[in-house]
Amino acid sequence: MTKEDADRKLLQYLRQLQREGSPSDYIGRSFIILSDFIRDAESVDLKGRKKYHAEHSADLTARHRWNPSEITYAFCRFLRGGRKEKKPVQKRITLETLEGVSERNRGRINDYSRWLESQGCYSAHSISQYVGTARIFFRYCNELTQENAKAFISTLESKGLKPSTIAIRGVALVNLGKFLGKTITLRQPKIRRQLDNNNIPTDEDYEALTEFLKGHSIRYYFYVRIMATSGARQSELLQLTWEDVIRGEVELKCKGNKYRRLFFPESLQKEAEEYASKEDCTEGYVCAKRCSDGAVSGRCINTQLQSYGERIGIPKERLHCHAFRHYFAKKYLERNRGDISGLADILGHESIDTTRIYTQKSYDEQKREYLKTVNW
Repeated sequence: MTKEDADRKLLQYLRQLQREGSPSDYIGRSFIILSDFIRDAESVDLKGRKKYHAEHSADLTARHRWNPSEITYAFCRFLRGGRKEKKPVQKRITLETLEGVSERNRGRINDYSRWLESQGCYSAHSISQYVGTARIFFRYCNELTQENAKAFISTLESKGLKPSTIAIRGVALVNLGKFLGKTITLRQPKIRRQLDNNNIPTDEDYEALTEFLKGHSIRYYFYVRIMATSGARQSELLQLTWEDVIRGEVELKCKGNKYRRLFFPESLQKEAEEYASKEDCTEGYVCAKRCSDGAVSGRCINTQLQSYGERIGIPKERLHCHAFRHYFAKKYLERNRGDISGLADILGHESIDTTRIYTQKSYDEQKREYLKTVNW
């Protein structure tokens, strides 16, 4: 490349930096450094750049206050015609399953389960997921290391698992590392929290279900009423006593080993008092009735709710304990003109971003508002 060609190429490169919105200070320093290079280098190419940089590196760094890597990048990008350097594509590492989980690791899994329970800040569901992840991990690796953890996550990605599932597996490995005294850091996939509004009970669903339950299962009537008017989680419902509901409020240990307060409307308090007095259970648990396996179970409640819903034509996707927590949140925002901050406190959310999902509209709502608005 001749000096004249190099000068023309430099002007084109500087114009490109301007179009990219580079700071004027950066453009000015690039001009000075590259002009000196074109004038003094033996040849304006990569070979000439290496020799020039070796001879003038200390002077360039001192004069222009750029570190050597920044100067090298400016030279190389100019010589490549302004093209940015591409990041090398990392080869995805996948693991093969072992013949089986070793006896040592089976013991570790059991100890990990007991350790999670002893922490007092994980729900039974979370413990089940974390222990399940440990079982899966030790089918691929005998030891937990940073490299093995990354390879395990890469293996899950190659299998096409959902980002939310991979995120849970990652958290489980980090906790497993804490238990084993090892520091594991993993990049979490970006997940946009979404709420399927079409799977939340409608007002018509709620009214039809409560009316049906009054005549078929008064216990389940109260389960639904409590969740729909307080935003109680499934795990919190199982802790409630009739005395709590009658009193109108209660402070419970909830998700994440934290405490939060639940409130109940006066109409529900009166109904609960009448029922509890009649059944002589004012101090008993609301969910005292046991399932067929002898244990109180949120899954049992969900299954029975869906069975009732099927009889009156409500889709099962809208009938589970958490759906009524969503129903409460949507109704609260409707009545309080979008008071997201207040709702976040009531639901026990640490971050208001978690609560923002309830501002999303359902398909029917979006379509109705669109047709009402777009009339041109």
